[in-house]
Amino acid sequence: MMSLRLALYAVIASLASRAQANNNAYDFTPDSGSILLESTVPAVLGASNLTTSQDVMPVGQLSSYWTGSFVTASNNHQYLLINHVMYIGTGSSYLATTHISVYDINTKSFSQNVYSEFTTGPFAWSTSSSSSAPLLRRSASLNGIDALSADNVTQLHSWSRAPNNTFDLVVDATSAVLLNGGMGQFELMGAACVEWGLTKGRTSGNITLAGGAVVAVDPARSFTWYDRQFSVPGSGSSTGGNYTWFSLILPGTPIRASIWAVDTATTKRRLATFRFDNGTHVTKTFKFTPLADGIYTSKNTNITYHTKHRLTFPDGDYINVAATSLDQEQYNTTSAAGIAYEGFSVMDVSLFGRRAAGYGTTEITTVKASA
Repeated sequence: MMSLRLALYAVIASLASRAQANNNAYDFTPDSGSILLESTVPAVLGASNLTTSQDVMPVGQLSSYWTGSFVTASNNHQYLLINHVMYIGTGSSYLATTHISVYDINTKSFSQNVYSEFTTGPFAWSTSSSSSAPLLRRSASLNGIDALSADNVTQLHSWSRAPNNTFDLVVDATSAVLLNGGMGQFELMGAACVEWGLTKGRTSGNITLAGGAVVAVDPARSFTWYDRQFSVPGSGSSTGGNYTWFSLILPGTPIRASIWAVDTATTKRRLATFRFDNGTHVTKTFKFTPLADGIYTSKNTNITYHTKHRLTFPDGDYINVAATSLDQEQYNTTSAAGIAYEGFSVMDVSLFGRRAAGYGTTEITTVKASA
């Protein structure tokens, strides 16, 4: 068994070293289709489709907007750009917490910015046409995710002007929707949670590098995973706990996946949602094994993370995950903003009769119990 595990991780190590040695080692080709705006989401708070769910801001519970952009730039480097805005508030005033990071996949350089601030909005912005309805605006001082299309979904603007983490991206919704749990709703730490994602949306724009140089994003070799999530009021209070979330892309296959491993004081939840190109969803539970050879203790926060994991499914399928660099922590030790590990990761899998190599993100964080 040990020799098998070593052999499997030799595959992952090979993938990571190949990415270091060759520019543009990863296939970041976006999808070229379109979404169905009428895709059904759980009918809560008046939201029954993707458009209406974009505007939900539940009182006293979390509302989250996240983009993970996998881009190829004009300097022939590839990057993972994370932009995350979360709100929790009273209905008139909200605490906005943001996480921003830029990871150069070729050089493994990493920069990040985390901050929080109170805001009363505005949560919409007006177009130049007086006849146009206000569009979604989910922005804080240094970053945001805003709508550019009247349906608030099919074209989004993901931007950051944080120091050393500056980018300006336009995301077109060219992917079919992934509904977590197969229906867009599942239990997260004792409370119901709505979550859906657009996994490989065509992405254009630019990145400003640390020295001030601006590089263009190649839209033919860049995509964004957009993730929308919010808690359902009245469904219970969050118990708090730890979670690890994986996004999974397998180039050359129709498979995308959103995978949750959630631990509270009393429960362990394992939910993997796979979506195929034809819109079919498959959910699986799994055994979750953080591996000792991937342990990393942050010099900034003294928090210890597992950066390598093995997921094994009851039918014999598996996913091996390894971050390509240990130091991909988002933190702010002087702020109330939450700390998270948000790492670009390579994945070796056996799924649905396929052996494949892929990539995605590993997100690890601790959530406090809600009041």
